[in-house]
Amino acid sequence: MKIVAIGSYALNYYCFTRKPKDLDVIIDFDDLGEFMEKFKLKSLVPKKASKFHGVDADKFHYEIEVANIEADSSATLLYNLADDFYGDDSGFSIPPLVLLYRMKMCHRFKFGPHFEKTRRDILLMRDKIYDPTVDESWKPFLAKRKEESNKKTPRLKGVSKDEFFVDQYGEVDQIIHDTIHLTQAFGDRPAYESFQVGEVECCMKKFFEVDEQIRLNAVFEESATLAVERSIWPSQFTSDEYLAFKGSLQRLCCHISSGKFRAYAWENFDKVLAMYQKGDIVKRFKEGLDNGTIQFQHKTEELKQGEPA
Repeated sequence: MKIVAIGSYALNYYCFTRKPKDLDVIIDFDDLGEFMEKFKLKSLVPKKASKFHGVDADKFHYEIEVANIEADSSATLLYNLADDFYGDDSGFSIPPLVLLYRMKMCHRFKFGPHFEKTRRDILLMRDKIYDPTVDESWKPFLAKRKEESNKKTPRLKGVSKDEFFVDQYGEVDQIIHDTIHLTQAFGDRPAYESFQVGEVECCMKKFFEVDEQIRLNAVFEESATLAVERSIWPSQFTSDEYLAFKGSLQRLCCHISSGKFRAYAWENFDKVLAMYQKGDIVKRFKEGLDNGTIQFQHKTEELKQGEPA
């Protein structure tokens, strides 16, 4: 039985990171029964047509991707490459470190509880890779893996503010987005105005021409604004400020933004997070409420006219 190990177990073959909480593998569909017996699984539950979750008697977890259900799935393509991989003492096929890195990079913009762990792994692997060359035979697999991992991100070109900022954050009065930005700006004006070319579109050429601190401020200010707009204000200040900010920053690094701005935010996640000062986001926002900087987009009579009589 051929077992291709990926995830933390495979990474530990090259550099110890942490004790794995689960085992991520790819096996052939016909080997599911043998795998279950070999690892003494007490349960094996399908998550998708080609993915299973197993648990053994010690409550150790197994994330199993199944090859050869779909001929062009990433699991099948990687499984077929594994004859050229290293074999460890336990009989697992271990992909080369460069390939593990490229696989992780396919998931770097995935939002979820493992965002920071994935990011740390990527940065660690970068330091360990001496030859970043990608083998030609890997490219179809990596392209498919990226396709399977991708999530659509916002299209900003030609989009108006009314189309982009939708009232979807609860029953409280919707705040005009740009006025929240005014309260979170580090300077006399929001950082994004230094490279803005449309109502919500920005010029990346200008973005990389401005001072580095302005770029970092732009990421911070957007994250703080989103934290206010989507968590702090709808919860009427009952949500945790730091978690709201951190969650918004992670979302900005994953699916709220796109392109070079998203990549910049991802690369500088730690620097932006370190700019956070406890209580400052809420303090600035409340000052904006008190002095009239914050403006509301109240529900109009036109909306009520559209309701059934």
